Amino acid sequence: VLFFFFFALPLFWPVFGLFSTRSSTREMVNARSVCGAAAFCGKCTCKAGFNLCRCLCCIGCLCCTLIIVFVGVFGYMLASLEPIEISARSVTLSGATFTEEAFNFEAAVLMQLNSPNDFALDAKLTSMKAKLYSLDKLANDTNSSDSSDELLIGEASLVDHVGIDESGITDFWLKGIYSSSADGSNNLEAALVARLYRDCGADTGVSLSTRFKIVTEDVNVDFGGTGLDVTGYVSVEDEIDVSCR
Repeated sequence: VLFFFFFALPLFWPVFGLFSTRSSTREMVNARSVCGAAAFCGKCTCKAGFNLCRCLCCIGCLCCTLIIVFVGVFGYMLASLEPIEISARSVTLSGATFTEEAFNFEAAVLMQLNSPNDFALDAKLTSMKAKLYSLDKLANDTNSSDSSDELLIGEASLVDHVGIDESGITDFWLKGIYSSSADGSNNLEAALVARLYRDCGADTGVSLSTRFKIVTEDVNVDFGGTGLDVTGYVSVEDEIDVSCR
């Protein structure tokens, strides 16, 4: 407010003088405006009477002032901007079949986006992919040396664009359909089929649950109409126990 009264407002006074019908008022306003602008830009002389050059000088000072204010506000917003947080909350399987020879299921990964900022962002999440890995649940539970044994199941993709609201939590989904067979020479696929059958097979699954690892990649947002790749700034690597039914 003080900045406006002491610096910005005097720069408007030449405009007021242009529309004044009384010569004394016009001279007084122009004199004050020129004096005020002289203190700001140092190129106007403090004399009564309207002068186009002085008026243009004052308008230029006003434009510079507005630019400085805009840059300052924008810089403050960037400095106070906190990164969004994304995490995997759960995985739901549907249409699942697990046999000794193959498996087939659709997975829906519930993700959660947390925006800690107190002001609205003109941004939305436009694309995200995640790799789903199978973890050896028994090895993890027994702290075995095989706990890092990860077998790739497949890739899940963002279902729809997600708006990034101010200071709020938003749920969204990644989905994918997966199938594999133990036939052939791919040992990793055969190991994956055997593990999921052990965890989720009707005859072998004890708890009928398995464990997945979710790792995000290719995260892109639209910020004010500009597409940005934020994969390096927003990453998820979560382990989740998954019900087979």
